Amino acid sequence: MTTVFITESNFSKIAMKNIRDINDDISQVCRRVYESRNVGAYLNHREIKFIECKRLLLENTEECIQRHIERIEAEKKNKSQAVKYSPYVFVNNTPPKYHFERECNFLSKDYLNFLVPPEIDERGEREIQKFREFANANKQLVLDNKVYVFIHRLKTQFRLQYDVSQVTFSNTGVRTLDLEDGTDISREIDSVLNEIDSIGQTESGANTLKKFRYMDHWKRDLAQNNDGITQLLNMKSRLVDLIVKFHLQNNSMKGFSFDEGLLELVGFQSCGSCGKKFDL
Repeated sequence: MTTVFITESNFSKIAMKNIRDINDDISQVCRRVYESRNVGAYLNHREIKFIECKRLLLENTEECIQRHIERIEAEKKNKSQAVKYSPYVFVNNTPPKYHFERECNFLSKDYLNFLVPPEIDERGEREIQKFREFANANKQLVLDNKVYVFIHRLKTQFRLQYDVSQVTFSNTGVRTLDLEDGTDISREIDSVLNEIDSIGQTESGANTLKKFRYMDHWKRDLAQNNDGITQLLNMKSRLVDLIVKFHLQNNSMKGFSFDEGLLELVGFQSCGSCGKKFDL
């Protein structure tokens, strides 16, 4: 068995496919997620179910992957529509990658994309398709960090008056959940929970907890530049990370590492960078 690594984002995508299977009473799910404290007092039902999905994938990998396979075919039917209405130039139809090395640059490399220009959008679906095909044919320029040349070619070829807008997505592999030997995850979880409780010791903090305690932790961009709300959501995000770490530790895992064969069953391919080093 060859153990390989995937990004946190791809791990989450596999895990979340099974959220519809979590139908137990939320109090039972809370206890499975973290038995020592009632995390339901800090996280909303969706956040708790997301953690449960990750726990199940870590503890019952083969069963979860099998259910994931069964749902892939249904999703393929909707993929063509998703491409058609995507606002982006590069629509990712390539299979997700697994990595042989935890230090592989592509586990943490940011992903650059571009918005389909309004000028092209106004010309209709056929022109959008031609624009994407030309962009894909010249994508190597982007990979070679020659973005200016890439944009210039697009503007010249399609006689664009305005620049093509860039969009950068941070690869979630940057935010690792690796474990240090001897780390007491339970103590760290308790510490974060106590920090959240301490927010309520002031009147403004108590008001923040009352209004935003159950806000999704990933919606920090909606905090409206409010330091108190941002602090709370950052704590919730850290709490979620620590609980996932707790289950990684319980399953003797150092990171998001899985059997290569299982990942290939759900459509993963080996990384073209670190994978070459292992080719015979």
